[in-house]
Amino acid sequence: MNKESLLIQLIHILVFGSFLIYVGVAIPRNEVYYYILLSLGILAILYFLGNINKENMFWIIWHIFIIGIILIWVGIQKSKSPTFLFKLLIILGSAAIGYHFIRLVQNIKS
Repeated sequence: MNKESLLIQLIHILVFGSFLIYVGVAIPRNEVYYYILLSLGILAILYFLGNINKENMFWIIWHIFIIGIILIWVGIQKSKSPTFLFKLLIILGSAAIGYHFIRLVQNIKS
């Protein structure tokens, strides 16, 4: 397993996934959380727009059109976001942790 893959998996498990679940469950009143979401959404879109290739097209589309847009939407609307968006953050955070944990285990085994 290369170090870049390991780092990506650990960041998604320990940081991104956990943060999305926290915001989705807590619906914090502190605006800092929403500025972080807004920043992460913008950074995700910019990063994946700058790294377009055919091999990872699904993940590029996923991060630009699903993750990025949802994070920006919640980041702008803050705690006034529709309830379904907070539930979606919990789902996305859980999916990120689950997917990257499975990938981490697979990579360690091989």
